[in-house]
Formats: sequence, C-alpha cells, structure tokens
Amino acid sequence: MGLYRKVRDAEGLTEREQEIRKFVLSYPEKLYEMSAKELGEATYSSAAAITRFCNKMDCKGYPDFKIRFLQDVQNENSDTETHLDMNNRESTASIMKKVAQSKIDIIQRTRTENSIDRISKASKMIHDADMLDFYTYNLNNHLAEYARHKFSIAGKFCNVYSEDSLQLRSTLFQQKNHLSILISQTGENKRIIELAKIKKKKGEKFLAITKPDSTIAKLADHTIYICGSDMQWMYIEEMWISRYSDSVKYLLDVLSNMEYMKNQEYCREMDCEYNRIGSEKFWTLTYDWKEHNDRDDTSEKEGN
Repeated sequence: MGLYRKVRDAEGLTEREQEIRKFVLSYPEKLYEMSAKELGEATYSSAAAITRFCNKMDCKGYPDFKIRFLQDVQNENSDTETHLDMNNRESTASIMKKVAQSKIDIIQRTRTENSIDRISKASKMIHDADMLDFYTYNLNNHLAEYARHKFSIAGKFCNVYSEDSLQLRSTLFQQKNHLSILISQTGENKRIIELAKIKKKKGEKFLAITKPDSTIAKLADHTIYICGSDMQWMYIEEMWISRYSDSVKYLLDVLSNMEYMKNQEYCREMDCEYNRIGSEKFWTLTYDWKEHNDRDDTSEKEGN
C-alpha cells in the first residue's frame, strides 16, 4: 500500500492527527514549501505532533514523509487521470478510442482506491443481510436500480428508497437483518446525512458508497470509495459522460458478482427454473408468432 492510501485509511488517530491528515490530503501541493513548524501551525498542532504523525505512518520524520507522500500523490494523478480533449473534427474511431480509454482509466482508479480487505468487508456485510435497502437521490437513483437488478440475479433482493417520505419511514421503522446502503456522489448530501445520523442513533449498521473523508463516510460503519466525484464530467461538445457512474457501477458489479459466487449453486438452480417457467408461461405470452404467421398466410391466399 502506498503512503497516500496509508494516510487516507489510517485508523486510531487522535483528533490532532485527524486534522493533519485532512490537511495533507486536501492540500498536498502546499507541502512543497511548508516546514514541520508551518504545517503544525496550519493544523493547530505543533512540529512535534507532525513528527509523531509521520512516525506513525512509518516515515523517518517529516522530510522523509514529505518526499514519499508527494511522490505518491504525483504517481496517483499520473497513473489515473486521462484528459479527454475532443472537438467537432474528431473521427468516429477517435471518439470510440478516447471514451473507451476514459472508462478503463476510471475503473482502474476505483480498483486501486479500494483494498481487497475493504471490498471483502463490504461483501460480508451484504452476504450476512437478508435484504438490501438502497438510499439515493437524483442522479444516484438509476445506480440503485442498476444495483437492484444485479443483486437480484445473485439471489439478494433489494429495496430502493428514493422518495423523501419512504426514506424517512423505512429508516424509523427499522427492519430486522436489513442492510442499508447509502450512495452519494459528494458524501455531503444533507438529506442523506440526516438519514445516516438517524440510523447511527438507532444503532443500525450501514454501508456507504461515497467519497473518502466525507461526512457520510465518517458516519458509516464501513465505506467503499468512489472516484470521479471531483472530475466526474468530461465535456464532449454538447454531451456529458459520467466517470462517477462508471466508478459506482464497477463497484456494484464486483460486489454482486462476489455475492453470486457465494450462492453459485443455488443461483444456477434458480436460473434454470427461471428460464424454464419463463419460456413456458411468460415469454410466449408476449407475442404468438405462430398465430401471426398463420394470419399472414391466410391474407396472402385471400389476396391471390
């Protein structure tokens, strides 16, 4: 694990150390010209506190931390950012290539943002629940519907709460062995935060899919990190492409596939039964092609 992720994911920090972490993650470019004393003043701590923080991150003091951390930040940015510069002279082949590369890059970035342990813990929370309850607003609603479809194939059924009244009622009337999953692009949606606070007060565990170091991430029992929340839209003439949605869908695909594999034998049995009953009782009811063809044959004969 790189130093950037080590700082971001560090647990058991004091209040002062959390302030130091917040600062270095938010303003890494300022570290270039800051001494330990100046960083201490900026974070309402001291040079000694900065040194202790650096030692806790397995660095040999602040100078070693600054060099390694800034190099790691630079690597993060260069490895994961792709700029799509398009204009009305782009060929079809060029647009296809750039959009494909953009999706590859954001998926790769999302994968590296989340450790195996982080994803495994989220998967266990999902598997242990009898029902998943998704809480979303606006843009995120279609992501929750996407999740409902993916998890239903894995044998895990979901509720999607996108209306205010249903969100509040379902939160107040807590269901036994349901896992709430809160999806938020910024992690600062005021309504979702209020729901998270209520769940926290009631002692209900919940999973968040959101931005690291956000308010919702801090309230959640566990969080998996999304990417593209700060640079989620790339302008291509009059069209917008959502890197953020690609990031969330990748995470949902990973988690739903993990759930499917845990229930593989049962899911396959249900798939066979689903296809058998569907082909016999449901799909054939949509349109009777034999009757259609017989009717066409009769019309042709009458016309002749």
